[in-house]
Amino acid sequence: MAFRNGVPIATCLMEAAAWRRTVRMACRCGHAALFHPHALWWLYERKGWDGAFSLMRRRYVCSVCLALSGRRVRPTITAEGTEDPTVRLPLPPEREWKRAVSRFR
Repeated sequence: MAFRNGVPIATCLMEAAAWRRTVRMACRCGHAALFHPHALWWLYERKGWDGAFSLMRRRYVCSVCLALSGRRVRPTITAEGTEDPTVRLPLPPEREWKRAVSRFR
């Protein structure tokens, strides 16, 4: 957990999901995708991947930049706001989510 002006900022998927913050992946070209935090956490949990935002960057590439210039541009990942997600992924079972929240506290 990091702080900006005294406000906690999520640095991993578990924090974003626990605080109900939409995960935003944005490229410098302006292309952005919004993910439901619980669904993205569940994907990473099932795959056994580390959910730290700094490590998540290497798994994603801007599809617009790749198509136009052929370059792999990594997005910035933030968890601020509660906008509706643009990418749909399956949500975790309620029992799994409650177990994860009890470990998080």
